[in-house]
Amino acid sequence: MENYLPVAILRYSKNFGAEVIKWFDKQGIKISNLSDKDIIFGIVRCSDELFVNHVQLVSKQYIYYCRQKRSLPSIRVFDSKIKMIYQLETIIAKSNNKMSAHNIKWSKYKIQ
Repeated sequence: MENYLPVAILRYSKNFGAEVIKWFDKQGIKISNLSDKDIIFGIVRCSDELFVNHVQLVSKQYIYYCRQKRSLPSIRVFDSKIKMIYQLETIIAKSNNKMSAHNIKWSKYKIQ
């Protein structure tokens, strides 16, 4: 079992990556294919790069967290993390009078 779980997590991470791409599609953002460079350094060739790269960073952090806890990532948990970040950033933007920048970044986000 000890050797099986890391292999299962690696396999599930790839499946989770596909789920994140589907999640982007539901947000109205088409991600056709991600190269290793895109995954490591971020995507620079899309109009919503700030939002996309933020979400990508959150997904990498979540996968790392799941590996540390020896659990499998869930798209539902991931979506709730994004929702929590959105709500927190909304509060911060309002308090700093930066709602226009916030709205630009989060314009494609649809709360599930």
